[in-house]
Amino acid sequence: MTGSERTALSETAKELVAGDRDLLKSLLKEALQEVLEGEMTELLGAEPGERTDQRRGYRAGYYPRGLITRIGKLELRVPRDRHGEFSTALFERYARSEKALVAALAEMYVQGVSTRKVKAITEELCGHRFSASAISSINKSLDAALARFANRPLDEPYPYLILDARYEKVRHPLEKHSTYQPKLEGQERLCQYRCPVEARAEGMVESSTEKLLVEMRENTVLVTLNNPPAHTWDQENLQALESLVAQCNADRDVYALVITGSGEKFFSAGADLKLFASGDKSVAATMAVAFGSAFEALSRFRGVSIAAINGYAMGGGLECALACDIRIAESHAQLALPEATVGLLPCGGGTQNLSWLVGEGWAKRMILCGERVDAATAARIGLVEEVVEKGKGLETALALAEKVGKQSPPSVAACKQLIQKARSGSIDAAYASEREAFVRLFDTEDQREGVNAFLEKREARWVNR
Repeated sequence: MTGSERTALSETAKELVAGDRDLLKSLLKEALQEVLEGEMTELLGAEPGERTDQRRGYRAGYYPRGLITRIGKLELRVPRDRHGEFSTALFERYARSEKALVAALAEMYVQGVSTRKVKAITEELCGHRFSASAISSINKSLDAALARFANRPLDEPYPYLILDARYEKVRHPLEKHSTYQPKLEGQERLCQYRCPVEARAEGMVESSTEKLLVEMRENTVLVTLNNPPAHTWDQENLQALESLVAQCNADRDVYALVITGSGEKFFSAGADLKLFASGDKSVAATMAVAFGSAFEALSRFRGVSIAAINGYAMGGGLECALACDIRIAESHAQLALPEATVGLLPCGGGTQNLSWLVGEGWAKRMILCGERVDAATAARIGLVEEVVEKGKGLETALALAEKVGKQSPPSVAACKQLIQKARSGSIDAAYASEREAFVRLFDTEDQREGVNAFLEKREARWVNR
């Protein structure tokens, strides 16, 4: 099935859902109720029954309130708090948001609940931005509601059929393509076609190996290095990283990328030295290309990349961090490029990126003398931007990534390119590029949204276009 055929099928399914009044009435009531509960949780700082020092009050039951919609009257339960402070703009704002809300619910029924869609619904209905935890809670509740409805017993045949399929992906050495073989369980293969390795389901960022764990948090992709005991690099996880960055670049909902190591001891100890024990020159060439391609792709990621260095960052591990835009080190971290100690050299951008960050003198101390630096020294020489206590690196990096979400994505991408352009070429040429990039931003929707949001004294709603 081609991409256009899949799109047409999805649109047809959404039209069928939008035409089912009973389905939409059920989904709409569930969605609005969850938004009301989310607003109360935001006010009180705690879920129902949750024990926390952040709690600012307590619930005091509900009162009924009807809402007239184009698909019938909904009976909602509006939560109360003990001090009578809770109020909501949902009922007043609903009428102007109804069409977009119904369309979003139909889309979620077909394509699944996503953080982006839930954020858009809540902000439109309530006129303010919810916290990440509140969005996550509403997301889970809506997901469960949709699942309950989708799996309910049917009284009569429904006018569409969803086929559950699987695909197999085969990687071939030195190929830039993968073979996908979609098939139905118990049936013969339906088709076979070739597509780029970064091809994927829309809205999903996936890793091809368990050595890289991927998690989506709001507009941030969290990548956890997971090749114990020291999270070393090999051809498999380097190629997976390159593919993953390509997916992030293609996904408009991804604004930031955070990389950390699993556990408390290692960020990454670099290359798996057993690969080079035989002295095979062809292996060296293959790995050099893999290191270069992966870390150059990471450096060119259009958003903001942050390394949360939670332990030893040695050799290729430090080169990975150097390819990121920002580095946060935990207090016990140790950083080094010790390749010359074992008869090798940094081939993943280390000699160039380290020199640019810390200057030629410290780069030579670390590479030529094999000097290892602790987190405090790394901060002093400009190798990392911040040092935090043990166990706080990821939290700090994610908080910084959340700030990226408040910036216009096209503006961030353009600014990053200009900053990195300073590493090569003349400053006069960079000045000209800066002015040209400024004018190009006026081709984007986010430019108009950002300026008007400021003038209207509201938060901007970025679409990354």
